Amino acid sequence: MAYTGRVQLPRLLLGVTILATTLCVSLNARADILAEWNPPNSDLQETNFPATSLGNGINATAMTYAGNGLAPIVITGSYAIRGWPVTQDLTKYVEFSVIGSIDFASVDFTWWSNRNYPPAVDLRSNADNYASSLSSATHPQDSMDHNYSLDVSALGTRVGVTTFRMYFYGSAFVTPTSYIQGPYAPAASGMNNFGLRVIGVRSLCALDQHVSARTCVACAPGTVRPAGDDPSGADTVCTKTICAANQSVSSYVCVACAPGSTRPTGDDATAGDTACIPTICAEDQRVSKHACVGCAPGSKRPAGDDATGADTKCSTTPCAENQHVSSNACVACAPGTTRVAGDDPSGADTACSAVPPAGTPAGDGGTGDEAPASSGDAASESGCSASGGGGSFGGLLSLLGLVLLRLRGVRRRATSAATRSLT
Repeated sequence: MAYTGRVQLPRLLLGVTILATTLCVSLNARADILAEWNPPNSDLQETNFPATSLGNGINATAMTYAGNGLAPIVITGSYAIRGWPVTQDLTKYVEFSVIGSIDFASVDFTWWSNRNYPPAVDLRSNADNYASSLSSATHPQDSMDHNYSLDVSALGTRVGVTTFRMYFYGSAFVTPTSYIQGPYAPAASGMNNFGLRVIGVRSLCALDQHVSARTCVACAPGTVRPAGDDPSGADTVCTKTICAANQSVSSYVCVACAPGSTRPTGDDATAGDTACIPTICAEDQRVSKHACVGCAPGSKRPAGDDATGADTKCSTTPCAENQHVSSNACVACAPGTTRVAGDDPSGADTACSAVPPAGTPAGDGGTGDEAPASSGDAASESGCSASGGGGSFGGLLSLLGLVLLRLRGVRRRATSAATRSLT
């Protein structure tokens, strides 16, 4: 009896009718079906019709109705309630609830009505204790199924139980009946009937938020938490950020040390700022690109360069006189050899030269100014020097011997000359 007067229209006319009468058919592209009550292909209990599907992390109550004079009509594939008033009565409604942390978008449903049944519906929620209308719709009373989408985005994000009530009204017929239609309803209009759905987005805590008293709140400075906490569940806690090696704390955040400085791991980002320690180069090290590197062989640098600063250079000390380079070090020349000062110990090895003996003629290491000594002089020098421990007496004897030899020579020459003159 509930479907008296229904007319099957051609699909094309049906499509035009749907476009003309459906309210808010475009839904948020990111929204999901959070809960659905889709009448099955069998009788159902209108006083306790449980949700037929639920989104992840969402719970829902059974659909029911309340109000003096309202009563169910048992029709396969339809949630049907009769007895609606001519004017809206806030004591007469269909009720259903969803539970979770939800960013609400819409309540969608398939509605059938004709000229004898209610043409109006008003949707309210417990967000304001049902004091004001969230959304409403009217039916053309054309004995057709129509899909409606009632915008409930004004609810925003809610945590916990959100209860909706639908108030049908507007018909003076004896048994004004509302029909929420599923795909198995008799003489369905060929469209995608789906019963009733709550559309929205399960709202979870963002990155670095935790749950406190069913609310997503920001983590304290220096603490973190991954996204995804469900505020409809138990409280959660953020964890402290511990800095890695070569990181310091700056405004509760771990930041990399400046080049040329270091810090051990373990700084607690909640405990205040810390500082990295500059690297100080040791003796014979220099700074190159904020690192301490050894000086080249033969070069030196005093300790104390700060690796956070500009590059520095090692220096070399030239070898002193009578030193030569050996394996990038200044070493003394061997006895009897010499070398001028100035060798660079960072360069190639050098060698010392032999020292010339005293009195060596030019070309052999001498000056070339010395006169050659006579054999007599040489003998005299030899005799004097050979006296050894005899002292001056030995020298006189030698000199006397030389004089006598010279006198004998003179005497012989004189005798020979006299003899020649007599003859």
